[in-house]
Amino acid sequence: MKNLVRVFFIIAAMLVIYSSAAAQGKLGVIGKIFPHEKADALFGKVTQSVQISTDELKGVIAKAKDYVFLTIKNNRAVVTNEKRESLIGNRVVPTQDETMHFFSKSKLTELLQGTSSTSVSIELRGATLTLSTMESTMDLMSACPPVCL
Repeated sequence: MKNLVRVFFIIAAMLVIYSSAAAQGKLGVIGKIFPHEKADALFGKVTQSVQISTDELKGVIAKAKDYVFLTIKNNRAVVTNEKRESLIGNRVVPTQDETMHFFSKSKLTELLQGTSSTSVSIELRGATLTLSTMESTMDLMSACPPVCL
């Protein structure tokens, strides 16, 4: 009987660990939020920036699976899912060889919950992409290629 209880608890613990890992997506949580004031020191100066409304990004979170892919193309925001299908109304779609930067949905949600901004800046800073609100900046994304889902 004791062995049966022990096996039950081991299986239950494994299910809890697996479900929490699966909730983060294949690559875990991607992205980190920094105070807005540190962005230039950490990531360099903004070389290009476009705005997207926080409401539109909230809609993106509802449509995406685990990660949201972003870039700037022709001075417009490009926001896609893992299959490079547009998640916003402008329908700008990247080619397969264009680099997209992706963040976890959970980090994007955290960024939006911590702001009173009505829009978010998608910013290119050299080879990196950041998302900024009035209060904070998010980076430590992953680039695709080379790391694609």
